[in-house]
Amino acid sequence: MALLVLLQGFNPLPNYVVANYLLMSDQRLFNEPVNEILMFYSEKNLENVRSTKAFADHVRTEIEQLKPGQVKISLRSLANINDGPTIRHDIKQGVEAALGSHGHVHLSYSGGTKSASVHSYKAIETLCNESNVRFTTSYLDDRRHLLYWDEIKAGVSAERPVSLYDKVQMTMDRFLALHGYENCSKNNDPSPEGSESENSLRDRMLELWKEHPEQYRTIQRVIKKLFYSTREYPTGVKKFQENADRVKSDIDWNALEPVVGYLPTLQSIRDGTHRAALTGKVLKADRPNVRFICGIWFEDHVRRQIYRDAEKPDPTGGPSWVLNMPDTFGQSLVAKRTGQKEFELDVYLIVGYQLIGVSVTTEDDRSLCKNKGFEVIHRTRQIGGEGRMAFLVTMLCDANRDSLQQELRSDSDISERFQVFGESDLDTIGAKIVLAVKTYGG
Repeated sequence: MALLVLLQGFNPLPNYVVANYLLMSDQRLFNEPVNEILMFYSEKNLENVRSTKAFADHVRTEIEQLKPGQVKISLRSLANINDGPTIRHDIKQGVEAALGSHGHVHLSYSGGTKSASVHSYKAIETLCNESNVRFTTSYLDDRRHLLYWDEIKAGVSAERPVSLYDKVQMTMDRFLALHGYENCSKNNDPSPEGSESENSLRDRMLELWKEHPEQYRTIQRVIKKLFYSTREYPTGVKKFQENADRVKSDIDWNALEPVVGYLPTLQSIRDGTHRAALTGKVLKADRPNVRFICGIWFEDHVRRQIYRDAEKPDPTGGPSWVLNMPDTFGQSLVAKRTGQKEFELDVYLIVGYQLIGVSVTTEDDRSLCKNKGFEVIHRTRQIGGEGRMAFLVTMLCDANRDSLQQELRSDSDISERFQVFGESDLDTIGAKIVLAVKTYGG
């Protein structure tokens, strides 16, 4: 039986991926199965400042679901993650207590501080030599999804390094759970088609955008003035009524005709009844369609294009994808964690354990698009680690698209795994995103 030792830092993904692979996939390098996992985390004190126990708890919860009741998982704290003697003392005590009848100890030193990695290695190597127990180690390159084995058992032919890109399958809920988030999405449509009402409104917006761009821009301008004059959707009728009074004389009702039927609030302004008859219930009920008109329709369009092109046969002979919604593919993701800002992604897809996030905006202003670009780069790294991909879909002209892509790549850690798309890309946006993932993913 083998004991797996993990060092938990502030990124829970590497430890989960390694444990998943060793428990569920690898049959070559471990002739004896892993039946116990010992995970070390930093305790909160004057030396460590912050604790990683919450992440260790999340990793333990998710690992336990892989083989319920078959693997013992224990957590031990490190009093000082920078002091060598203290680290060696804590590691030795923990491993010595767990060693028991194990004939093999494997240390994955991908997580934690550099000091914790070095001194954990030294402490466990010494203990195993003294106890005549086999000791092996590995390191996960999170950016490239490669697991490097430091020792290969004599006589065993093995791939070095081992690519885990397609050997560990993640879902969005598991990504979120590892980081302590709860998925609270309400517009994460489980089918690629959507409701009849959404299909109708999406088709209308798509037609306006393509065939009547000036009318489309007028609709966007008026709707945003009415409902988002303070950046937040109005929660009270009185506030909305006052806002409507300010702008109603400037409304071009002929331009708004394609969307008036979808919004009773607009009808009440047009008919002059918004002061007397408009209710909070109507205002609240209109919010989904207002959001849809202001940008969700474009998210939906991009999502549908990706879905269509991902499942087409690959002309180069590679496999097509099967996207399972919402596990590995979805839209309008919203997640919450206690005391933290909401986590949001416009569109996401997951291949193996690589997260691909897509930020979608109808803006053609370079500065606003830049903010969206930084956000999707940060958000995808937040739960997807260094190996994630990110895309920004905009209405930018080619020159601004290219310069923004160059700037954001230079100012972040993502390099070619980030790409900006502009207005000229939108007719084939699904195919271009799928090609980028197949070219630079993994």
